[in-house]
Amino acid sequence: MSFTTEILTGGSPCEYLPISHETRLKSAIRLVYSYSCVGGGLHIVLDDGNVEDHHIKWCMEEAIPTYPWTDTIGQRACMECARLLLETPLEDRKRIVDEYGREWW
Repeated sequence: MSFTTEILTGGSPCEYLPISHETRLKSAIRLVYSYSCVGGGLHIVLDDGNVEDHHIKWCMEEAIPTYPWTDTIGQRACMECARLLLETPLEDRKRIVDEYGREWW
């Protein structure tokens, strides 16, 4: 079970409900912002709009692990969001981050 599914369903059998990839990604972005109003370790992606693979991978390797989280849920949310972003076609990433990233709050 993915972290986003766990958050959305509470780990219930509802995890098998068909939730679209885009819905999971939008939920993950909102979850990241609920733990960090600047996008946490994904700031350069979510707030600055740098959505290319190398930016996301850099965040996963360097920024997310070292971001000063107050708990591990924010860090897990960031990693799940990054994973979902990498699974999303680039044009869709740009659109979703523009709509739900820096513009969301």
